[in-house]
Amino acid sequence: MCELPIAMASPCSARIARTAFAAQGNRMKDFVSSMVLFRSLGEHHDEAIPTAYVYLDFSPELIARPKAHLPRHVQRRLLVHRVARWVVPPSAHLPPAMLREGVVQFNKLAAWRLTAYDRVVLFDSDVFCRADVSELFTLPGQLSHSDGGASPLNGGVLVLRPSEVEYARMAATARRANFTYADRAGWEGAGMPANLRNQAAVDQGFLWYWFHLRHKFDGVLLPRERYNLYDRHTDLRRPLSPPVLPTCAITSRATAATSQHSHHETNASAVNSWPWVKLFHFTLCGKPGSHPTSAGARQTFRSHVCTTMRNEWEAYASATFGAGWRAMLLEHAQEKVELGKVTSSGAETARG
Repeated sequence: MCELPIAMASPCSARIARTAFAAQGNRMKDFVSSMVLFRSLGEHHDEAIPTAYVYLDFSPELIARPKAHLPRHVQRRLLVHRVARWVVPPSAHLPPAMLREGVVQFNKLAAWRLTAYDRVVLFDSDVFCRADVSELFTLPGQLSHSDGGASPLNGGVLVLRPSEVEYARMAATARRANFTYADRAGWEGAGMPANLRNQAAVDQGFLWYWFHLRHKFDGVLLPRERYNLYDRHTDLRRPLSPPVLPTCAITSRATAATSQHSHHETNASAVNSWPWVKLFHFTLCGKPGSHPTSAGARQTFRSHVCTTMRNEWEAYASATFGAGWRAMLLEHAQEKVELGKVTSSGAETARG
C-alpha cells in the first residue's frame, strides 16, 4: 500500500502518512457544528498535507444538508459517510445507566473503522481549532487523549490508530453491556477510578477501561490547556509544564491565516489571546448557538473566556454558512437530545 507524498518542512514529516480529521453526529446541528470545526481546522492546517475531513453521519434518515463554504483544500478532501446502524443500537435490555447517559456516544467507535488512514483525530462537534495541530498525527500508540474535570478521559479530542480488528472487539464488548455502577465495578468488573464521574457507562468510561485497564496505555496524555480547554475557571496562564508533544506544527499559521482570510477580522484576537490554546471545547461555556436559562449558566456564558471563544467560533460559523448559521441551529434546537435513549415504555426513540 503506497503512502501519499507529504510536502511539509518538519522533522516529523517522515512519520506522517495518511491522516484524517473526523467528527460524527446524528442531528443537523451536529453537521453544522462539524463543518464549522472543519473550516477552523483547514484554515490552520498545512494545505500540502493531504489530510481528509470525514463526517460520520448517523442520522436516522437522510436530511438535505446546507452548503458549507469551506477552504478549497478542505472542500476537495471532505467526505461524508452515511452510517446506517449505530454501534450500540438503543434497546430496553441495556443497563439503565447506559440508556440514561446515551448510547449515541458509542458511535465514536466507528472512527476506528476509517482504516484508509494511519492516524485519525476525532473531535466532538462542539470543538473548534485556533492553531495548527498537525503534531497530533505524529503521536505514538493506539489512543491519545486529555483528561477532563469529571473524567480521566475526555472524549472531545481523541487521536487514534484505526483498526477493524480493534473496532470489532470494542463494539462486541460494548454491546454485551457488562457495566454497573454498583461497588464501582464499571466495565467488565474492572473497576473505575475515583475521578471518573461523568459518562462512565458510555464512551468516556468505556475507552478508559479499554485502553487503560484492559490494555496497557501506550499513547500520550494531551495537555488539556492546549488541546481540549473547556474549563472557564482556569486562569489561562501559559502552562508551566514543558510541551510533551513533538514539535511538528508550523507555529506561524495562526498569524498567516488571520492575514489571508478577511472574515478573521473578528477572530484576530486569537493570535494574542491565549495563543497556546489550540483547541477549545464548548462544555461549561454552553454549546454553540445555545441560550442558557439558569443564572449560573448565564454567568458562565458571559465570562471573558467563554465570550472570547464564542466570538471566535461565530466568526467561523458566519464564514461557513453566512448569516443564516444561527437559524440552522435554532431550527433544530427542539430535536430530542434523548436520541439513542429508551422511553419509559421501552420503545426505541431512534433506530440505528
